[in-house]
Amino acid sequence: PPTETPPHDCSWLQSDNCQDQNPWACACRSLNPDGPCSPCGANGSICRRPCCGSVKDGCGTDGRPLSPLPTAAPTPPPPPTETPPHDCSWLQSDNCQDQNPWACACRSLNPEGPCSPCGANGSICRRPCCGSVKDGCGTDGRPLSPLPTAAPTPPPPPTETPPNAKGPAAVAATHAILNDQ
Repeated sequence: PPTETPPHDCSWLQSDNCQDQNPWACACRSLNPDGPCSPCGANGSICRRPCCGSVKDGCGTDGRPLSPLPTAAPTPPPPPTETPPHDCSWLQSDNCQDQNPWACACRSLNPEGPCSPCGANGSICRRPCCGSVKDGCGTDGRPLSPLPTAAPTPPPPPTETPPNAKGPAAVAATHAILNDQ
């Protein structure tokens, strides 16, 4: 508002921000007690509606704060550089280790698969064994049985005759003795 002696024109009062305490502003406020600001006092003038001021102060002509400009919806994260393939046939041999966009997309699209969908802690195997033959898993999701091992090979016969064993000469002599009886 102007700082000279107030005229009777206080048309600016509806956009009064209650800040100026000059004679013009104080006179207009006193002459218009229903205005947006209280008359000037020791503590200045106080706004008596939700918002006092003009558009530049963030107030509408109705004394309400202007609505903030609508903000754009948050931008979604960019998609992976390549779209995951729709062929998830490898999923039955999934070992739940990869966390790349393809693996995560296939797990989400196939919740009945062997691995849980990707999460903060990765993907978890939901059956006894997840992976392929090289991981030790069968196509049925069970661990592969170990290959059968051959029966142990018996030790080779001794190459020397133990001291208490009888050689061929002793056996012949024993037969001769038994035949003489």
